[in-house]
Amino acid sequence: ELIAIPGAHEGERRCDKEDVAGLAAKLDAALVAFTQRHGGTLRGAGLHRVIDAGNNADPLVTVLRNAGISVRATPGGCITVRPTFDAVHAFVSALNRP
Repeated sequence: ELIAIPGAHEGERRCDKEDVAGLAAKLDAALVAFTQRHGGTLRGAGLHRVIDAGNNADPLVTVLRNAGISVRATPGGCITVRPTFDAVHAFVSALNRP
C-alpha cells in the first residue's frame, strides 16, 4: 500500500535543483563554527545532526532559539538539529550571525 504525502513531489523537484551534499556541507561548517564558539560536540551527518552539549545544553538551546533556530533538547544534554530542506539556508545564516 502506498501512502501519498502532500507536496512530496514538489520537494523532490527542489531536491533535484539543489545540491543536497552542498547544503549538508554548509550546515556542517556552520554547526562546527557554532560548537567551537559555544561548546559541545557535533554528531550525526547530513541534515540531521546532534550537538552533545552536556550540562551546557539549556544555555545553547536558548542561544539557538534566540537566533530563530528551532531545535529540540533531549535528555542527557543533547540538542537535535534537523532543519527542513527548505529551511537550511536560513538556518545556516542564523548560525553564522555573531
